[in-house]
Amino acid sequence: FEGKSYVGELRGNAKKQESVGQLLGVRKALKRFYGKVYLNFGQPLALEDYLKQQQIDWSDFQGQAQARPDWLSNFVVDLGDEINRRINAAVSLNSVCLVSLSLLATPRLAMDKHELIAHLDLLMTIARQAPYSDHINIPEESGEELLETAQKLGMVQEINDPAGDVISIEGDEAILSTYYSNNILHVFALPSLIASIFQRHDDVTHEHIINAVKTVYPFLHQELYVRWDIEELDQRAEQLIQTMLDNKLLLKRGDEYVPADSEAPQWSRLMLLAQAVQPALQRYAMSLTILFSLKPEQVIHRAELEQESQKLAQRIAALYGINAPEFFDKNLFKTQVKVLKEQGWVEHKEGIGMRATKSCEDLYHSILSMLSVPVQQGLQQAARSLRQQARDQILLVDESSPKLEVQDDSQKED
Repeated sequence: FEGKSYVGELRGNAKKQESVGQLLGVRKALKRFYGKVYLNFGQPLALEDYLKQQQIDWSDFQGQAQARPDWLSNFVVDLGDEINRRINAAVSLNSVCLVSLSLLATPRLAMDKHELIAHLDLLMTIARQAPYSDHINIPEESGEELLETAQKLGMVQEINDPAGDVISIEGDEAILSTYYSNNILHVFALPSLIASIFQRHDDVTHEHIINAVKTVYPFLHQELYVRWDIEELDQRAEQLIQTMLDNKLLLKRGDEYVPADSEAPQWSRLMLLAQAVQPALQRYAMSLTILFSLKPEQVIHRAELEQESQKLAQRIAALYGINAPEFFDKNLFKTQVKVLKEQGWVEHKEGIGMRATKSCEDLYHSILSMLSVPVQQGLQQAARSLRQQARDQILLVDESSPKLEVQDDSQKED
C-alpha cells in the first residue's frame, strides 16, 4: 500500500509526514486490487510466567516504576527477541511473499512460468509436510493460482516467448520484493541451508548435515528470529531431511545423502531452494574473511569489523548488481559480531580488539563450503581490493605529511 514510500526511504529520502491530503487520496487507492487480508493470532506471552522462566525475581521491585535493576536491560532485549519469534511463528505465506522468494533466487529475477509454478508448489509442500508452527497460515491455492494473484497485483510481468513464457520482476518491484521475501524467509531458512550443503557436495553423511546446520544456526536464530532453540535443532533437521527425501530433492544411498540427479527437475529446484539463504551466508563470510585477513599479531576493534564488513558488502553489491539495500545494512553486521562474541568464535578484550579463535576457523570453512566457487572468488577479490585501497590511503597520508628535519647533535657548535 505504501510501496513507493518504502522504496524512497531505502534510497535515502526523508519519510513523509501524514496529512489530510493523503487521507483524502486513500479513496482512490482503495479501488485497486490488494488480494486477501490475513489476520493471525500467535502464541500469547504471559509476562509473569516468562519472568519466572528466566529465573528473575522481580517482586522486590513491584510498584517501583523508576527502578532499574541490573537484569532489566538484558531481559528487555531477550523479551523483544521472544516476541519477534512468536510473531514470526504466526506468519502468513501469501502469493506476493512466495513469488518474491522464488524469483529473488534467480540471477536475473526471471523464471520460466511452469518452473515458477512448480517451485511455488514445492514451497507449500515443504510448509505443509514440515510445518514451521501451529499458528502459520498456508494458502490452499495451487502454485498457478498464487501466481495469478501476484499478476493481478501488478508485482510481476509475463513475457511471451516461443520457448515458454517467462515471469519477471522489474523496476521498483525488485526492491519491494526483498521486503516481501524477508517476511517469510525464516520459514524456509533451514531447508534452504540444508540445500546449500549440496551445492558443492555430491554425497554427505547425516552427521555432516546436522553439524553444518548447528554451526550456522546461531546467526539465523538471531538475525531472522527463527523459533527453535539449539536443543530442538536435531529433531527439526530430521523432519526437513525426511521431507526433502519424500519430495525426491535428496536421495539416500547407503549411509549418505545425495542430491537428485542433475537431469531431474528436482535437482534444479533443490539448487533454487538453496539460494534463499545465500545472501545471509555471504554476509557471514564477509565478516569472517576480514577476520582471517588479519596477521597473527593483529586485532580489530568491534566497530571497525562492522564498518569493514559493510564496506565489503557494498563492494560486492556494486560488482554483482545486487539491488537490495538490506544486503549491506549496518545493523545486520552488528548482529553478526554480537553472535561471534557470544559463541566464542572471537577472542575479545575490551579496549584492545578481537581476533578469531581456532573454532572460528571451522565456522569459516563450513560457511565457505556452502557458497559457490564464483561467489567465494568474488568475495576474496573484493576483500583484496579494499585492503589495497586502505594501504594506498595510508601511503598517501605518509607522503603528504610534512617532513621534520632533525639536526644531528654532533654538528652543533659550542
